[in-house]
Amino acid sequence: MMDQALLESIRVKIESKLTPSFLNIIDESHLHVGHPGAQSGMFHIRVQINSPCFDGLSKIKQHQLIYAAIGSLMQTHIHAVAIEIKPKDAWR
Repeated sequence: MMDQALLESIRVKIESKLTPSFLNIIDESHLHVGHPGAQSGMFHIRVQINSPCFDGLSKIKQHQLIYAAIGSLMQTHIHAVAIEIKPKDAWR
């Protein structure tokens, strides 16, 4: 299970780069027990997000922005990211 400091670090990185109108980060590592990334101690997360930064961008570009925001944690702490991007009113 991911500690709160790492979860907060991910949140701060995403918020500072993408100023989301909605952001929810879920540790789903427990669903991936046995995967190579889980065995090495890296985490699987789900990012549910809406950001004005995504306006007019393709899904690929939107995902690239999220990976860039998370930055080096993708090499050191996070094995996989599931991304859900929806209009902000869809998250109610």
